[in-house]
Amino acid sequence: MEDATNLTSSRTKQWAYRLRYLVPYYAENKGKFIIGFFLLALTSSVGATIPYLMKMATDRLNGLPMAWSMKQLCLAMAGMALLHALCRIVSRTHIFRIGRVVENRLRQQYHD
Repeated sequence: MEDATNLTSSRTKQWAYRLRYLVPYYAENKGKFIIGFFLLALTSSVGATIPYLMKMATDRLNGLPMAWSMKQLCLAMAGMALLHALCRIVSRTHIFRIGRVVENRLRQQYHD
């Protein structure tokens, strides 16, 4: 077990050593990263509501009294699916854009 711990620690140190050059570039975009992670959390939250709405629709079909009609539940599920897709696209493009900016800055610095 001790060898596995040393191997993991060694690999972590190697990655940290390699990434030390990138930290200043990513530190410039800390605010953008926070927004990106907020968007990822929003994506997960919206995605988690769809199964709950499906449960509500199933309960409605089983005859349990509910405030929403079946039509409203179906529209809510469709709306949440569209919102989930939109949030996923926006969050991913936002975070990947940061990586592209850092890559371009590194290339400019390398060629200058």
